[in-house]
This record gives sequence, C-alpha cells and structure tokens, in this order.
Amino acid sequence: MCIRDSIGGGLPVNFASDEYTPTFATYVAALKEGVPALFSGRYSIITEFGRSLSAKAGILASRVEYVKVNGGRRIVQQHIGADLAIRTVWQPENWKLRVDVYNLYEKATDAAEKGDVVARTPTGVLRPLDAATDVQTDVAGPCCLGGDLMCADRALPATVLPL
Repeated sequence: MCIRDSIGGGLPVNFASDEYTPTFATYVAALKEGVPALFSGRYSIITEFGRSLSAKAGILASRVEYVKVNGGRRIVQQHIGADLAIRTVWQPENWKLRVDVYNLYEKATDAAEKGDVVARTPTGVLRPLDAATDVQTDVAGPCCLGGDLMCADRALPATVLPL
C-alpha cells in the first residue's frame, strides 16, 4: 500500500506582472476538488513548486554602456543578456522579463520633495516628469549576436543614458 506519493508539481509563473498566479491556495483547492482522498490524512504528499518559489524573488541589475540608433531602432546596450538570461534571449515570448529604469529614483524623490510633478512607470518606479517621455527601445546584452535582446520594442524613458 502506498502512503507516500510524489504528485510532481511545478506551478507556472506569471512573468507578465507582479501578481502570483496561480496561487498556492488555488493549487491546493484544485487538488482538494480533483483528488479529495489525498487530504484524508492517510497519505503523505510530496510536491515541488519549481520556479514559482523563486522566479520573482530577485533582480538583475546592470548599467547602460551606450545608447545607439540602428536601422531606426533605439538600442540600449548593457551588461545582461544571453550570458545570464538565455531563456529570455532565445524564447522571449515564453520567458519575458520586466525591464525598468531605476537610476532616476533619487532625482524623482528630490523632485517630489520639492513639490514638482513626478510620474510612475508601469512597475511603480518614480521618475521626474521631464523623464516621463517614453521611447520604444530594445535592450541588448553583451554577447556578439543580433538576438541578444533582453526585451524588444519596450517603452523606456528617452533620458536613459550611460552612467
């Protein structure tokens, strides 16, 4: 008689937003509905939640090396790409990363304290109104291949410059 069972696992990760969907509670509710005997107390259940435990727990930070325009496309060259996020580079439609500009925080905080108008990016980062004009931008990584893109055609501030 089997009293311990590994039911697999691996909850998906919603990379498009900060929301955790599906939640662990949703997962448990689906199991209780579909296989109520697992929760009778008779069995020991083993599962693993895979990337859902850590996918949103960290950040990758880089500095802008240079900004260029090539073929009418604005490209920000920085230091993260296929070397660290190979899934995103090769299958961007399946492994999206949220990209934002954080080096404007201090300037935006100063502007807000002076009573100037500030804006928030889609991910909630403050930035001064003079930096609120977004430009469609590709963010390229350090590898020497045309496809080393962290994101393509993303709205980022026109004021992004190398440090």
